[in-house]
Amino acid sequence: MNIIFRELKIDDLEEVNKLYKLCFYIDTNIEDMKKSFLSLNTSLTKSYILVLDNRIIGHIKCDIINNIFNDCMPYMYLSEICTHPDYRGMGYGKLLLNKIEEIAKEKCCSYIFLNSSKKRVIAHKLYKSLGYEERDSSIFKKDL
Repeated sequence: MNIIFRELKIDDLEEVNKLYKLCFYIDTNIEDMKKSFLSLNTSLTKSYILVLDNRIIGHIKCDIINNIFNDCMPYMYLSEICTHPDYRGMGYGKLLLNKIEEIAKEKCCSYIFLNSSKKRVIAHKLYKSLGYEERDSSIFKKDL
């Protein structure tokens, strides 16, 4: 088995969209994905994938947020975290998050922040096993 952790490329979007359908039941228009990818892929926003034997099995998006409060150090916000259902429980989610932690340290981030649906109980166990603390907070959203 050959496992590769790397940045997401535009040519990966169709396969990542299929992964998203499996994980989150979301189907996105590929052309819209390409436009968004090209505008979001900056030095502060990157998406990464895990590839196993030429198949994308994991994805994570990272945003580095410059902070003007507390220690004034940047932090990393993680989103769109998913592992292919056929590969869960095999350590690939852990590998993905450990690689991201290395990047956060290289970028001098003081902490990593993520939010997750209350329904994702198994993912929460993974986060806690890696040292993430569950916070008492609520997420609010307003559609425009």
